[in-house]
Amino acid sequence: MTKYLSPTSINTYLRCPRKYFLKYIKRLKEKPSIHLIRGKAVHDALAGFHKSEVPDPKDFERTRIALLALFNHSWIAQESEIKDLSLPENILNEYYHESVEMLVGWLKRNLEALQNGEPKPESEVKLFSRNHGVMGIIDAIHS
Repeated sequence: MTKYLSPTSINTYLRCPRKYFLKYIKRLKEKPSIHLIRGKAVHDALAGFHKSEVPDPKDFERTRIALLALFNHSWIAQESEIKDLSLPENILNEYYHESVEMLVGWLKRNLEALQNGEPKPESEVKLFSRNHGVMGIIDAIHS
């Protein structure tokens, strides 16, 4: 069985070999942070959006509601990790609302591209290089 390294694992090793050892060899879990939690919620929302049928691209409001429902679902699913952070409510609200704004901005750009005739992007595409022993997952490939 061939072992592939991801760009993230390589960068982790270059920044801190000890962290690489603990994360990828010993397989210790990383301590949750608001950045990891938010990143997962945003990524889950975008991945779910790309896998689903986009509502009518001309109906922005309906599409926005569908995207934000995916985000909310992932955010709520991580509620216990969020509580463990013991962050003040106003800070959590800032991260939440920044994420919503980021997703809505992305949606506007994405729907505009679809309305201009661009095809729906490929998503979650795995790429391998046997020569370099590297594997990466591309979130979205736009033609």
